[in-house]
Amino acid sequence: MAIAALGGTPALLKVVQRSSIAVLQAEAARALAQLTRQHPGNQAAAAAAGAIPLLVQLLGSSSSAEALRELAAYALWAIILKHPGNQESSSPEVQAAAAAAVGSLASACPTAKAAAAAAGAAEALVGCLHSSSKVALEEAALATGSLVEGSCEHAAAVAAAGGVEALEHCQRSEHEAVRLAAVAAVEQASVAAP
Repeated sequence: MAIAALGGTPALLKVVQRSSIAVLQAEAARALAQLTRQHPGNQAAAAAAGAIPLLVQLLGSSSSAEALRELAAYALWAIILKHPGNQESSSPEVQAAAAAAVGSLASACPTAKAAAAAAGAAEALVGCLHSSSKVALEEAALATGSLVEGSCEHAAAVAAAGGVEALEHCQRSEHEAVRLAAVAAVEQASVAAP
């Protein structure tokens, strides 16, 4: 993508970070997500430019407009969960935020859920279900439950990605919150199954 090669990623991040106009921030976050989605070079460039901490900060900010938080979640998901290198090098807190972002997308509306599933959310979440972080495991299990809720197709995608085994492992976690989130995800998957 020519925009990233011409230095567009840092420019978009500056707009997201510094603009006082929420619509401009949201559109810059959307452009960042589009630029990085399924493009490893742009994902790595965005991570190197500091996109991950900025997007995590926006997700946690109560002063950010809801649309901006949703687009920040989408961009974070595009950068981290669709790029194994960023997933492995990211802190557990960032992995948890990315899993929560996918969960937010999946529970926002059927269109967002379908888009997340089509872009490989099942595989990405199953990857997060192997984290060593309690928070990342809990968020990934919760997001998996949101993704599979009411959809046998999404439940099958999670199963095909190894999600059944990963969720069974989470059900044996020493952390109650992880166990409960994993049980809920399995229940959602079984309700969705034909």
